[in-house]
Amino acid sequence: MFKDKFLIFIILIIALLSISVASAEDVSSNATDTQESVILTHDDLSTKTTTSTYDENTSLEYDNSQSENILETYKEDVNFSNENTLGDVESSDDTAFFNNDLISSNEPTTQNNIIHNEKLVSKSFTQLKEEIELASDTLTLDSNYKMTANEENSFKNGISIFKNINIDGNGFTIDANNLKMIFKIGNRFSVSLSITISNCNLVNCAFYNYGSDSSLTVNNCNFINSLDYAIYNAGSDSSLSISNCNLVNSKISNSDSSLTVNNCNFINGSIESSDSSLIVRNCNFVNSRIYNGGYDSSLIVRNCSFINNTAYNGGCAIYNSGSGLTVNNCSFINNTATNDWGSAIYNSGSGLTVNNCSFINNTANNGAGAIYNTESGLTVSNCSFINNTANNGAGAIYNSGSGLTVSNCSFINNTANNGGAIHSSCSNSTIVNCNFINNIANNGAGAIHSSCSNSTISSCNFINNTANHAGAIYNAGSDSTMMNCNFINNIANNGGAIHSSCSNSTIVNCNFINNTANNGGAIHNFGSITVSNSKFKDNNASKGVAIYNDVYSQISIGTINLNNNTYSGINNGKTYIYNIGTILTPVTITVLENKTVNCRYNNEITLFATITTSFDGASVAGGTLNFIIGRSTISTVATSNDNGTYNYTYKVPFRNISEIISASYNNASNAYVYSGILDSRNVTSVNIIVNNVVMIYKDGSRLYATLLDAKGNPLINTALSFTINGATYNKTTDLKGIASIALNLEHGIYNAVISYAGNKMYKPSSVNSTVTIKSSITGQNIVKMYQNDTRFYAKFIDSTGKALTNTEVKFNIHGVFYTKKTDKDGVADMGIMLRPGTYILTAYNPVTGEEKGFNITIRSLIVQNDLTKYYSNASKFQATIYNKDGSLAVGKNITFNINGVFYTKTTDSNGVASLGIALRPENYTITTMYDGLDIGNKVKVIPTLVTKDLNMKHLDGSNFTALTLDGQGKPLANQNISFNVNGVFYHKVTNKDGIASLGIRLMSGEYIITSYWNNFQTGNTIKINP
Repeated sequence: MFKDKFLIFIILIIALLSISVASAEDVSSNATDTQESVILTHDDLSTKTTTSTYDENTSLEYDNSQSENILETYKEDVNFSNENTLGDVESSDDTAFFNNDLISSNEPTTQNNIIHNEKLVSKSFTQLKEEIELASDTLTLDSNYKMTANEENSFKNGISIFKNINIDGNGFTIDANNLKMIFKIGNRFSVSLSITISNCNLVNCAFYNYGSDSSLTVNNCNFINSLDYAIYNAGSDSSLSISNCNLVNSKISNSDSSLTVNNCNFINGSIESSDSSLIVRNCNFVNSRIYNGGYDSSLIVRNCSFINNTAYNGGCAIYNSGSGLTVNNCSFINNTATNDWGSAIYNSGSGLTVNNCSFINNTANNGAGAIYNTESGLTVSNCSFINNTANNGAGAIYNSGSGLTVSNCSFINNTANNGGAIHSSCSNSTIVNCNFINNIANNGAGAIHSSCSNSTISSCNFINNTANHAGAIYNAGSDSTMMNCNFINNIANNGGAIHSSCSNSTIVNCNFINNTANNGGAIHNFGSITVSNSKFKDNNASKGVAIYNDVYSQISIGTINLNNNTYSGINNGKTYIYNIGTILTPVTITVLENKTVNCRYNNEITLFATITTSFDGASVAGGTLNFIIGRSTISTVATSNDNGTYNYTYKVPFRNISEIISASYNNASNAYVYSGILDSRNVTSVNIIVNNVVMIYKDGSRLYATLLDAKGNPLINTALSFTINGATYNKTTDLKGIASIALNLEHGIYNAVISYAGNKMYKPSSVNSTVTIKSSITGQNIVKMYQNDTRFYAKFIDSTGKALTNTEVKFNIHGVFYTKKTDKDGVADMGIMLRPGTYILTAYNPVTGEEKGFNITIRSLIVQNDLTKYYSNASKFQATIYNKDGSLAVGKNITFNINGVFYTKTTDSNGVASLGIALRPENYTITTMYDGLDIGNKVKVIPTLVTKDLNMKHLDGSNFTALTLDGQGKPLANQNISFNVNGVFYHKVTNKDGIASLGIRLMSGEYIITSYWNNFQTGNTIKINP
């Protein structure tokens, strides 16, 4: 829209500026002239008709300096030498016209969009004044008008208009010659006026409207190089409407009035409005701006573009103070504020709403690359901010001292010193569903800088943002809540994603992925922060891969509370949390891996401990840890390395005793401690010897363990614990140091743990053993077709592994026992002739006493489902039939029995037999029979004529109703229903809901009513009470 309109605008300007007064010199009849310029003078024009031909490069001018009148009957045809007609010069009354409808080219071309009927002679302002005074309600101009020097004093205040009038410029030009204004409309005390000015070119001039309570409409006009203002509208309570106009080096001033501007172009101009209602729509501003302010005023800007505008004091596109401002569907491109804040929009003192706008390549040498807002509520939605820059704060939006709401916006490649995208100061901010990508801050907050504010940030994405502090969000002295946000690939020196200083921050359900910093790969905290249900993955930092909890000059002590977070990814041996502040969430301290460590008197040993958060297991480094030995606390503070291990070199001062080693962590409010033990006694190790066991079910095998001291001597009369299959058995070693347990478990593989508890002389010890118990019955689960030849086989052995030959064994299936005899290989078999289903077959070994179950699955030869259908629809009962070898039974006869009637059907190529069901509505059982197998199913036929008994009082207005349905159960309209009640037939038609109604006006009593439809009838009872 902008490009097309702007091109037409430029062509029009060129045409206007090229207007000249045409003349010629020494023209003779039928002469040919190849001069570059020919001047036609008044004296050369005579009462004859001439035709003059000129070279196509000749320009024509008219010199009217000698006389004000032109002979009436002169007419000249002017031709180029290539015989293409250029135009006519003709005289009518005292005015000459130059009709340049055709111009020269290689082929004749009509140019109807250039200026037509240009006046060779401009009228004076005196004539214009007279024509306005003589006009009734409409004046159509027929000439150009130009103020001369000798008219200046007469029209120093322009032409006064004190009446309602419509002035149609008819495409002509009014030129005030840089002397005075054109029109002065009304005065501040006049009655209301209605004036329209249209289709006019106004050059080097201005007009003023002082009409109180008046209406001024300007349409399709061009204002070029106007004096102070093209239009100065100061009529109290008046209205000004400007549409389809072009203003070059021209401004509009409006005060104490309503102003509407539509479809206009501004180049090097402006709109200045105060104490007014201003609406601007579908306009283009190039190096131009809107300046608005005042008490009880408003500004609405829609569908406009602001390009290459520059201002010293900010608001290069829109400067608004004290007025409600709404901006919709606008674009702001390449605007620059050279000194102040807000390169595109500057707003103060009243509410600002911005929706569906784009801000691209705007620059503020101070702050707010796109929008500056102070002391007023700001709402921004569905906008994009791309490549905006500010040298101070806020590459895109700066908000101070007021509420800020930003939703569904994108911020890409914006840059500032603080707050690459947004800077919020002393505000309540809500930012929802926004994307922040590739924004940069030289100091703090690659995306959002919040200071002394309360902010809520939810469902936002922060990707590839960069800053010195806080790659994405910087909170300073603020209460901030961040939830359901994603922080990905952000970079900073402190706080790859978030930096919080002297603030209360809450983070819930956020993802921190691949963020990088020197301190705090994801979060750097100087204030109080709570992080819950968040994920930290593949973040990187020198200290605190996920979180660095800091202390700043003893003024702000970082306090952190962590709940149910997850930490993953390569952390290069660094802890996820580095803490020198305070952790409120419980931590777990593990000393000496919660084990006993042997030591010797007067020898040095390294005490070590690790700290993790209790709820989510994140490793912690930093802070102060003290080791506690017995009742004594080691005064020297243990220091942690980057992997979170706290180490201290300790010289053992005791002998022949053991001491509990505990610890305390000064930087946590709640700590759980898993202590270790230092043991300086002369204890020795033991050796437990145990073998793996492979046996047959209940063959008498046992699990043996031998307990020896370090020299191989048996430890007698010593307790050993055997734990197997969830049970623990305590045994005592014999004279050889051996203890054992019987293995009476079912067949399977088991893990056994044999443990020695230790005592003052021997260390505790434990070993594992694998016990494999083989079954004395082997067989396979089987799947077979109904009554085919498949049999079940099982092999039986004794406890030595020898086959049980010619031995009676038992099988139990479906509650029935069967006795079989094994063959020479110890194998017994059994045929399965049960109906289709799943069964458990239990085999019994008479020698070992083992019982073992097997799964038996018998598949049916008939596969079918119950059928539910509506009466008389096309649904059929279908059954798929299989042969006993499992193949489809094709071309086989199948018998169906339903409602006492047998039907024989033949299966198709898919083994499917079908039976149509045309029975009356009712519940039926259908039996399918094939190859000795019969399977029953349910068939439900649902009525398509639905009625019910009626119980009513005499003449209570009740109706008997019948509902008709199609084959899919949907109501049918326009169906003819017949009712027979008391021997009389009634005929009704169903409505759009498929219901036919019959009013009942019978005497008290009980009646039978029969309903008929679609070859179906059903009876009901009507009971009428007195």
